[in-house]
Amino acid sequence: MQRVVGSRNDTRRHPGGRYRRDMAPHSSHPHSDLARVSPPTGAALDALFGVINDESSTLPKWFKHVLVACTCLVKRRPDEARTWIASACDAGATPEAIAAIAVDLVLSRGAHIGDELLAALSASGRAVPASVLPGQQSITLDPTSDSIREYFTGVFGSVPERVALLLDRCAPGMRAYHLLRQAGLDDSVLPAHYMEIVLVVVNAADYQPMFVEVHARGAFAKGATEEQLVEACVCAIPHAGVAAWLPASIGIIAGRPAK
Repeated sequence: MQRVVGSRNDTRRHPGGRYRRDMAPHSSHPHSDLARVSPPTGAALDALFGVINDESSTLPKWFKHVLVACTCLVKRRPDEARTWIASACDAGATPEAIAAIAVDLVLSRGAHIGDELLAALSASGRAVPASVLPGQQSITLDPTSDSIREYFTGVFGSVPERVALLLDRCAPGMRAYHLLRQAGLDDSVLPAHYMEIVLVVVNAADYQPMFVEVHARGAFAKGATEEQLVEACVCAIPHAGVAAWLPASIGIIAGRPAK
C-alpha cells in the first residue's frame, strides 16, 4: 500500500509498534524493531513523538515539526528533514514561515543548512517565496560601526568582547554578522521568540550550552515561556539523543530572567 504523508491512508507504524494515522514518519529510527527488542525504548519514543504531535500544547504542531526537521539537518539527515517539512506543511506551516526559519539557520549553522531547509520546502511541493520576505527590505545593508555598536548595546546592554574583537579587527566580517543576526532574529514573518527558539533547539542538538543560553535569554526577553523552551528542546531528542537535554537544561536555567 502506498503511503501518502498526511492522507487518510497514511498507516505508518509509530514507535510503540502500533499503527496511527496522525504521526509523522520516523524512518531514521526503526521503531517497530526497537520496540520489539526493548519495550521501554519503544515507550520512550512513543512519549517523545506524542509531545511533538500534540496539538494542544504551548507550541503549534507545525512549528515543532519544523524544529525536528532542523535537528535532522544539523545531524546530517536531509532526507528525514524533507519528510518532516512535508508534514509541517500539512499541519499548517506556510512557505514564508519556513523560508524565514531557513534565513535564521544561516546565522547559527551556515548557508548550507538554510539552503537545505529551502530544498526540503521545494521537495514538499510548495514553492519557495519568490519575493523578499516582509521585514527584510527594511534592514540597512551597509551598517556603520557606530550603528553596530548601538545595536549590540541595545541587545546585550553593552558591546560583548566577541563583537568588539571582530568589529575592531575585521569590520566587514562584523557587518556580515550584524546583517545575519538582523535577518534571522529581528525582521521575520514569525513571532520574534520563535526565531530564538529555533536557535535554542539546533544548539541543543549540537550540544552547545553557551549558545543555548544566549538564545534562551533572547527568547525570554521576547516573550517565550519556559514551558515553550522545554517543549521545543524535547523535539531535538529523537535525533540528537537525551544528551541534547543537558546543554538545553544548562542554557535554559542560565538564561532565566533575573527575579
